[in-house]
Amino acid sequence: MYVLDTSATIEILKETKTGKKVVQAIGSNHFALSSITAFEILAGALPEEQGKTLELIDSSEIIEFDKESAKISGKIARQLNEKGETINPLDTCIAGSAIKYNAEIVTLDKDFKRIPNLKTIILKP
Repeated sequence: MYVLDTSATIEILKETKTGKKVVQAIGSNHFALSSITAFEILAGALPEEQGKTLELIDSSEIIEFDKESAKISGKIARQLNEKGETINPLDTCIAGSAIKYNAEIVTLDKDFKRIPNLKTIILKP
């Protein structure tokens, strides 16, 4: 299963060339959104984008950020901090959820590459 991170999801919603690359990368494979990504795209959507955004969320499988995801995400943040590195905390939560579900993240964000045990497909914008 693929999990689309927020950057990839936004490109799909905006129907950009990069969004088309994301769709090609996942092909007909099963994909999901993290509940964190659902939150981020709803919070950032302009009023005229709300309908399309809700439609995507309602038609997608959503993987929840739960207790196990929190434990995994906390461990990731701690490991990165010990190396003097940080990434966006919400990205850490998305990664923790993906690891819990043994899923591969599809993203435009190179920061995900630094997360141990996370399978990633990083696309160029």
